Amino acid sequence: MESGRKLQYVVTTAVSLLTTAMGIFSAWRTPMISKIWANETKIHIDDEDEYKILLMTPIGFYIGVVFAGFCCDGFGRRTTILISAVIFEIGTVFAAFGIKVWMLCAMEFFWQFATGMLTVASGIYLAEIADPDIRGRLVVVTRVTFSLGNILILSIGPKVSYEKMNYWLLLVAPLAFVACYPIPESPYYHLRKNNEEAARREFARIRENEGTETIQTQFNRLKSHTSKELEDSKSFFKCLIKRRYTKAIIATFGMKLIYLLSGTVAIQSYYSTVTWESDVVLSVNDMFKIYMSIRIIIGLASAVLVDKVGRRPLYMSSFIGSSICLFIMAIYFLSRDVLLLEKKILHPFANVRFAALIIFIITSSFGVASLTGLTTAEMYPLNVRTKGVVGVNLFAALGFAFGKMMKAIRGSGGDLGVFCAYGTGAAIGCVFTYFCLPETKDKSLNEIREVLQGKSRSNGVEMTSREA
Repeated sequence: MESGRKLQYVVTTAVSLLTTAMGIFSAWRTPMISKIWANETKIHIDDEDEYKILLMTPIGFYIGVVFAGFCCDGFGRRTTILISAVIFEIGTVFAAFGIKVWMLCAMEFFWQFATGMLTVASGIYLAEIADPDIRGRLVVVTRVTFSLGNILILSIGPKVSYEKMNYWLLLVAPLAFVACYPIPESPYYHLRKNNEEAARREFARIRENEGTETIQTQFNRLKSHTSKELEDSKSFFKCLIKRRYTKAIIATFGMKLIYLLSGTVAIQSYYSTVTWESDVVLSVNDMFKIYMSIRIIIGLASAVLVDKVGRRPLYMSSFIGSSICLFIMAIYFLSRDVLLLEKKILHPFANVRFAALIIFIITSSFGVASLTGLTTAEMYPLNVRTKGVVGVNLFAALGFAFGKMMKAIRGSGGDLGVFCAYGTGAAIGCVFTYFCLPETKDKSLNEIREVLQGKSRSNGVEMTSREA
């Protein structure tokens, strides 16, 4: 393990344990609600009750995102991560001992509240403590472990009783809390609070194997850069009208919009549509396991490559591959619904359509699905970093509006219209990446800020830079 970076990898491992827990809690409904419907538990629900539980997902998540914004700047990134672990455990208590529908609603609310908090805090925290040439892999790994948590609960949940599963889950969040408790606070937070001594102490912990003189020199640069950033307004709304923030806002909000328009998330609701008529017989649960397995494998590959080839090449190749696959699936629906080809003629192409779906999952996992959170955390200066990340995550609420829009498109244009729309969105993503997304590979957070604000690249080295 590289000199001076041991703690950075240890910290990432600790945070990854909590994001694995987040993945477990996020996918809990899939195996466990089916057990409730099968009368394997003491709880009985109907369609209206399930709708109430599902309604807690967006409500809890977006309230958690907003709360994380206050916590990250008010109490620290590390503290926010630890609070999210506590809230995960509160939700798990409701899951383990709940016998009423309102308890399941409370469970889902607290789990999603904590998910919103951790989504914001983990990306900011790791982006601030990691060296520039490993920052990408450390942040992306947490996305991979989220998928690992998904597949763990999907694989184990159906084989274990409802009660035993929930009792075992009571151990998950406390273990993650214990792992995260010793991690250092981000020096950026302490500098934001004008606590220079605490910032220097945490900085020295993170760069544990560097010489004292090297640490002091780099800390002085960090302090100088953050002081300049904090001179500007801390109001995100005021920054919206300032020209030097325009590139960051366009890049982050635009990429989130493209993420929604490219079908990366929504495609999951079309698994049964795509597998139908092919020779592959899979349940939605099995298809979801395949999806998550691919996300893990390709996510790890993305983590290895993101700091070697850069963010832009991964994004562009991901969008190009996704667009091609979506249009291939659209051609099948064109042949079936518009050209009205006979079933026996279409049957071989149904397998091609399924193959296109698998390749789509691979290509989308390679870039857009893995990197969106990373680029958001990198783009904003310290004075509005937390508010920028919170704003982008709240912007994702448009996904519900896009879902309604896609239902309207499907009603008028059928599956052909939906997949053409998603394919076009992915193609637009490639163009957007080329023209609007700056490359952040090997750049310190200060250097990224200078690129976005049109300044010349600094020759100085920030906290996260390596001395030559």
